[in-house]
Amino acid sequence: MPNVPVTLATSNNFWTRAILDGDVTAEGIDLNASVVMPPEKRHSQMKRGAFDAAEFSFSTLIRSCVVGGGQAQRALPLWLNRGLRHKTIIVRKGSRITQPSHLSGGRIAGLSYGGSTNIWARQLLADDYGVDPKSVTWVVLEEEDDLDPSAGIRTEQVDGGLDNFAAFWSMLAKDEVDAVISPGFNFFYATFERFSDMVARSQSSGRKGPAGPGSVPTELSDAFESLIPETATAADYTRRTGVYPLIHTISIKAELAEQHPEASARLVKLFREAARRAPDYMPDGDRELLVKERELMGFDPYVQGWGDWQERTTATFVQSLVKQGLLPSVVGPDSFMVAGYREL
Repeated sequence: MPNVPVTLATSNNFWTRAILDGDVTAEGIDLNASVVMPPEKRHSQMKRGAFDAAEFSFSTLIRSCVVGGGQAQRALPLWLNRGLRHKTIIVRKGSRITQPSHLSGGRIAGLSYGGSTNIWARQLLADDYGVDPKSVTWVVLEEEDDLDPSAGIRTEQVDGGLDNFAAFWSMLAKDEVDAVISPGFNFFYATFERFSDMVARSQSSGRKGPAGPGSVPTELSDAFESLIPETATAADYTRRTGVYPLIHTISIKAELAEQHPEASARLVKLFREAARRAPDYMPDGDRELLVKERELMGFDPYVQGWGDWQERTTATFVQSLVKQGLLPSVVGPDSFMVAGYREL
């Protein structure tokens, strides 16, 4: 039987490096893997069917499977961007916002209302701090086509498109918004590091990006801080709820998954092996954070596949999509995961 050709678009990180470098391969698959950034570009292209599989927004994947829109896809039980959201809620140092409850009735900025990072941040604010999403004005760079108008959510769009995230830092510095939900603050960094550490890391490495810590202007590099900076608070959330936020999954064209079900299993095996080798690509300090986070959480949040914590996390995420006006009703994972996902 000939190999199945698969084009894959992803990001370049510790958990994909072995795949991109060709250090691990998938038996029976002719894989053409490429880095496509920023994420919004990759997501848009995958929705148009440009790739067979891609690192993709978990929120967009679920919503497209349930309400339709774009290339038919399913999610593999694979997770790339992930991490606690506490430290991604950024405020100006010295502002009136000194605790999460102060955001009730305020203005919070983020890439888009339906982005996975924003959904998790709202879930945290609502469930742990009583901030009703309907009480907030959500300042965004891109509006959602599928936001339920009856949900009572207020959004306000800033001009300039998704590349204009830097405008939010200027607005935050001038108190035109009360907080910014920052993407690009993931993995164990979101558990242990300060926002200023991430800004400094981005600036020193030259990895400035259109959004997140890398988009903070140099003159404002010390102007902001995380609203919930304590690692212990973030760790308690996961130990208490069994939830560890998932941001990106790997999606696969539904047609490919149906015609070649073995391709799903082989891709999962490929990413599982890449995850096993991820520490080999990390500097010593990052490897130490990886081990420290596993010990702190009591489980491995970087394992690929489907288990108890992925089940709890996904259920919480779907419930949040409904509460936030982005899904009409709660659905189970069979509605958006690839066939046989529990056994892959």
